[in-house]
Parts: sequence; structure tokens; C-alpha cells
Amino acid sequence: MERKSLGSLRGVVGAAGAALVVSVFLPWADADGGTASAWGAEPALAVLCVFAGIAALAGAATDGQIGIFRPDVSSSGAADLLNVATMLAVGAFVLFDDTAGEAGGYLALASATVAAFASADWRVLSGAPLFPR
Repeated sequence: MERKSLGSLRGVVGAAGAALVVSVFLPWADADGGTASAWGAEPALAVLCVFAGIAALAGAATDGQIGIFRPDVSSSGAADLLNVATMLAVGAFVLFDDTAGEAGGYLALASATVAAFASADWRVLSGAPLFPR
């Protein structure tokens, strides 16, 4: 199986991963008399954001050419998977939490979205069969 190379998108994926890690330290929600970072508002979501950001940085650093746990799962595939999950979780937090609405949550949502779409393998949508034989 041929691995996807990130090519010119390496910088985009790396920058999005770095922004995702930085976003957990910015204000995410209104707290008692102030604001709370992701660590104070939703610690499990902060851990997910850090792991997804590190996966995006690793995918950009290795150009998606290193296998993760199995030879057919590349580092860019792992970055795509983790950032899609992060995008959904942060999106739900921003949409459904009444205290959310600070810059950190929106930066995390944008960063996870950019990292997920930039590290995704779109070759399967360009004429290849949906289910290989």
C-alpha cells in the first residue's frame, strides 16, 4: 500500500498542530469571575487536543511516511483520525456548552478542522473504487 505524502501541505498541518496545542492554554469558557482554559473547562478535551496536535506535528515532521502500530496506518492517517475526533468533540463543546465562547475553543476547532482536512487522503475519492478488491 502506497502511503500518502503531505507534500506542500506539511507546513499547514504542522502549523495547525502547533496552534491546537497552544489553544488549550487560551481562554475557553467563562468561569467564576474570569475565564478558564481548556484544562479548567474540560480537561479530557484538553488532553485530546494535545494528542491531536502532537499527531499533526508528527505527521508533518515525518511527511506521513512512518507507520503507526501497523504498516498500513501512516502518521498522517493517525493525525487525520485524531483531528476528526477532536473537531467533533470541540465542536460539540462550543455548540452546546453555555459557558463556551472564548477564543481558545474557536482556535482549537479551526485548527483541528484544518489539520484533519489537510492530512486526509483524498485519493480514494478521485476515481478509485470505494471498496478495493
